[in-house]
Amino acid sequence: MTASSIRLYALIAASAFALALPARAVDSPSPMSDKPKAETAAPKDKAASKATNTKKKKPKKDDQKSEQQFIDGYKSAHAMIYKRHDYTAGIDKLKSLGHDDNADVANLIGYSSRKLGRYDDSKVWYEKALAADPAHTVTWSYYGMWHAEQGNLLKAREYLAKVETLCGTKCREYTELKGVIAGTRTRADGHYSLRLGKGRYVLVAVMRQAVPRCPHVLVAVTSPAPVRANINCDSGIR
Repeated sequence: MTASSIRLYALIAASAFALALPARAVDSPSPMSDKPKAETAAPKDKAASKATNTKKKKPKKDDQKSEQQFIDGYKSAHAMIYKRHDYTAGIDKLKSLGHDDNADVANLIGYSSRKLGRYDDSKVWYEKALAADPAHTVTWSYYGMWHAEQGNLLKAREYLAKVETLCGTKCREYTELKGVIAGTRTRADGHYSLRLGKGRYVLVAVMRQAVPRCPHVLVAVTSPAPVRANINCDSGIR
């Protein structure tokens, strides 16, 4: 006897505000510098004598080289994720940089994890990004999208309000999150619709219990025309 199934429907269309924009991040392809570590204060009796003689030290060549390697590695990962949509390789590249506490790095790992349907991992990395930089606008925007995709539009609107305090209502971070919230709807018959920009996505039905078990479905949005996708979930009933 075959297992009974529950069918979920998703109607996906490219949103009008995002048609001119690929489905990519709103962050910069170059990372923000890590916050400088606090310097140890000089003893008071020596500080005065050195005040007139001390010149600002130039960065060591090794430090400059290390910083450039980080920037180059981040740019490479950025291209993997937003141009080639290779999220797994992008995550591996970012983690290899050794800058997990950099807000841009953590945010990008969170974004890639979300695209792969790894929502728990994505949440951890978004929170790590905000711990590194509580005013990281892109992360607030993406984390709001995370909540919208979980069906928590109330929380997504809270994050939208936070984004507004950081960059106003005209910035891309605000308009993209607002568009996701406005385009997310669930009907009583199980039809779920949302508006997305052009790109490739992983459609995931997130369950709060072991059953039903639902597979991940790949969806490509290539034009303004609606794209319909079905998720056949195994109810576990035999």
